[in-house]
Amino acid sequence: MGRVDFGVGKVAPLIVALLDNRDGIYVDALIASATYARNMFSSTLANFDANNPYYHELNVRKI
Repeated sequence: MGRVDFGVGKVAPLIVALLDNRDGIYVDALIASATYARNMFSSTLANFDANNPYYHELNVRKI
């Protein structure tokens, strides 16, 4: 999860859904719509689970 900053006062969410299978990890979906992002995380039934013991190493930092 993150956002794209277009530098003119406009930003867009960026959510990358990863899928892990026997061939490796690949991008399953990209969501760049504020409406879809809001719907995805606005429900009290929806949560974000990181079940990788090294989840803190998966952060992307702005350079």
